[in-house]
Parts: sequence; C-alpha cells; structure tokens
Amino acid sequence: MNSQKKIGATLIGDLEKERGSQVIVYFTGDRQPFGSRIAEDVVRPLYEHLVNLDLNDGSKVIDLFLYSRGGDVSVPWRIASMVENSVRNLMFWFRIRHKVQLRYSH
Repeated sequence: MNSQKKIGATLIGDLEKERGSQVIVYFTGDRQPFGSRIAEDVVRPLYEHLVNLDLNDGSKVIDLFLYSRGGDVSVPWRIASMVENSVRNLMFWFRIRHKVQLRYSH
C-alpha cells in the first residue's frame, strides 16, 4: 500500500474508533487526465454495499464521506437518503473544493 493510501486508511480507522462507527467513502478521481465525476451509476453499487453490511443492529453508526470535483448534484442527496433509510445513526460529510461543506447528522 502506498503512503497516500496508508494515510487515508489510518484516518478512516481513527474516525471509526473515535465515533464508534463504520465509514463508507466514495472518492472520485481528481487527477488529470483521469478525473471523474459523481454520477447516477454509483447509486446501485453503494446500495449493494449497504445490503452486505450488518445493519440490523439499531445502534450501528455510519459515517458517509463523499468527495467529487463535479457531476450530477442530485446523486449525493440520493446516496444520503438511501443510507439514512438503512441506519438509525448517520453522519454525512461531503467535500467540495477542499472544504467540508455539509455535516448532516441523523
């Protein structure tokens, strides 16, 4: 694992420990020429991940972190709604232009 991935994995692990949560991260590439944007095609695979998590325990806490440099602006809200309907405790973060713009807690 390269150093960037190790840093990310460490930060995610630290967040999970501090909040007693499981973190779901969706990160689109932002390096040229391979930049990508958030789009409708991500909703179904994320749903499949949710189905495979053991969310029957009502005390489960999910932190959802989305990062994208653009794309369909309705998709983050669809994803947040989908996760919100699956868990009792949700913290939703998304990042636009290097700042955390929204911190929504359910």
